[in-house]
Amino acid sequence: MRLTKKTVLIAIASLAVLGLCLWGGSLYLTRQNALKRFDENFVHYQAKSDDHQTFIAQDINRKEVYNLSYSPTKETVAITKTIKKGDIYSSDYLYGPTTVYDIKQTADRYTIITSGHPILVDFGTTSVKVTYNKDSFEIPYSELSFGESFPSEDN
Repeated sequence: MRLTKKTVLIAIASLAVLGLCLWGGSLYLTRQNALKRFDENFVHYQAKSDDHQTFIAQDINRKEVYNLSYSPTKETVAITKTIKKGDIYSSDYLYGPTTVYDIKQTADRYTIITSGHPILVDFGTTSVKVTYNKDSFEIPYSELSFGESFPSEDN
């Protein structure tokens, strides 16, 4: 078999298509894994007895960290933003805590029905976007963590 321009171009195009397929498959599996972990840690967490849980969090080494937290005993959800200045952390509520009435899932989106505005959790191609009260934050999957338990300040 002779190497011609045509066979070389076909080989390069085939490798490019294969690379794109592998990349797309990797993105899909990452998103599906994030959806599964969120479902296990948030939706089905309600039966557990711990008082407070952070479900969507950014890497704590960042200067600004967003958290979506749920308290099963109080049936409330809250969104906080923590800012790191040197060795000092300060945290403020951006939304809530507010009562959770229901959680609905459609495809790659969870809608948390609360006593205030609903909270939307969208699992995109490369990140999770949390929309609340006409504001939002987005966390890339590489910085995302789920299900980190910590006691509430009330205990």
